[in-house]
Amino acid sequence: MQKKSTREEFEKRLKALERKNAALVSQNHALKESEKKFRALVESSLQSFILMQDTGVVFANAACSALTGYTNEELLSFTPEKIREILHPTERDEAWPTPERQ
Repeated sequence: MQKKSTREEFEKRLKALERKNAALVSQNHALKESEKKFRALVESSLQSFILMQDTGVVFANAACSALTGYTNEELLSFTPEKIREILHPTERDEAWPTPERQ
């Protein structure tokens, strides 16, 4: 009977993994749909959006380009220092803190 219980245990575990996998696939799909909706909202927004990370700009919408006068490609090539230059002085430390202010 050892083999049968081992086989049954294997099938039980396999079904549990299949359920977990199906749940993850469903969650991944829902996340992708949510990201698409968010991206569409941000890209079509009249509000200027710019996403900055350690090395520079990783996303800027059309409103940001219109507001700054720079093309999207130019904005994506900006270094942190260049972004700080174009920000209003009162917004610089809030938007992109310098190491001494972090």
